[in-house]
Amino acid sequence: MGFLIPLKRKFRKCFLPAESARIAHVINPFKCQQDHPSYLYYAQPITFESMSRAKNEAAKFDLNIELYAATYPEDDEFVPDYFQRLPNLKASTLSEYPDIADRKLPFINEILVSLYNNCTAPYLVFTNSDIGLKASFYITVNNYINAGYDAFIITRRDNIPKVVDDKRLTAEDLELIYQQPGRTHPGNDCFVFHRNLLAQINIQDMFIGFPPWGRLLKHELEQNAKKFHVFRELHETFHMGRDRSWRAGPKNDLWVQNIRNANKIGYTYEL
Repeated sequence: MGFLIPLKRKFRKCFLPAESARIAHVINPFKCQQDHPSYLYYAQPITFESMSRAKNEAAKFDLNIELYAATYPEDDEFVPDYFQRLPNLKASTLSEYPDIADRKLPFINEILVSLYNNCTAPYLVFTNSDIGLKASFYITVNNYINAGYDAFIITRRDNIPKVVDDKRLTAEDLELIYQQPGRTHPGNDCFVFHRNLLAQINIQDMFIGFPPWGRLLKHELEQNAKKFHVFRELHETFHMGRDRSWRAGPKNDLWVQNIRNANKIGYTYEL
């Protein structure tokens, strides 16, 4: 697909200044309606506040964290000022698959290449915009970086209650949210890796929102990293509720297209 320039041509050499950020974290937030089936209307403000709090906590340990947002132009005003805006995304499922797309979803390659080209941090993080962080998240990430991991995944705690004592939990209730045990989750939605790995992984036309983009990115990092692990019991990230709207009913056209994109790379996911 012609809209994504091959990584080796797209990347620029970056020299890290002495005071550069240790970790750069990007999400893809978007402005949605209150009745959005994914609960993102309520979850994203919680994500924003949790990231800000985790960044502030990391600063107590002299960790420099940069928060980035990769958005389409119509979503810019929705993002809090403590995020740095990456250049607006250009490609989407609507632009590339107009005959089948019923929603505007971004390509993970475009998000990560944009982060790479617009920051100098040696370690990059991508999470979905409905994934909240514990206050200790970046401290934990830095500990595993120091332990020699150049790529890893932190599995979220799922099914955090949306309502407690008849009150919907919001960004003002983070302390209460942190206390909720949730449950384990088998998927992949929090990726940490050294920036040099981005030139080695092959994610081509995979877009977020439908499988198997997360499984494929996990496999690519695992195959190319020197030290990789999936941490499933850390309780450093969380998800409100257990909504997986993409699983409602049979595979739709976009889901099938993402499987085809994966199979073009050389994988054998079932249509």
